[in-house]
Amino acid sequence: DAKRAWETAAKIFPRVSFDLIYARPQQTVSAWRAELAEGLRAVDDNGITHLSLYQLTMEPGTAMQAAHERGAFTLPDEDTSAELYESTQELCEAAGFPAYEISNHAKPGHPSRHNRTYWRGGDYVGI
Repeated sequence: DAKRAWETAAKIFPRVSFDLIYARPQQTVSAWRAELAEGLRAVDDNGITHLSLYQLTMEPGTAMQAAHERGAFTLPDEDTSAELYESTQELCEAAGFPAYEISNHAKPGHPSRHNRTYWRGGDYVGI
């Protein structure tokens, strides 16, 4: 469903971005590399010029953090998380999506206008 949604969006809107989250419970580096490679191929096939790739973090006071503290799931250790990040940078750079911020990658000349506006304290609309 998600793939169909951004494929449709890419046909309708002049600028489209999509987000992926890595360092998920039990995620391996090889599984992430395969997932990200698939995403990068699809982005290229649909003319999408921006993607945001976030490392999963536990936010205090959330149900997810409480579940993590109860031992309901484990996250990758620090070394694996670092390797996931490094793989992200490597694959994106090779695909022509250099990082312009720690979690954001874009084709040259296509950084997110929303992100820049948000970081500078400007007005924006979220949908």
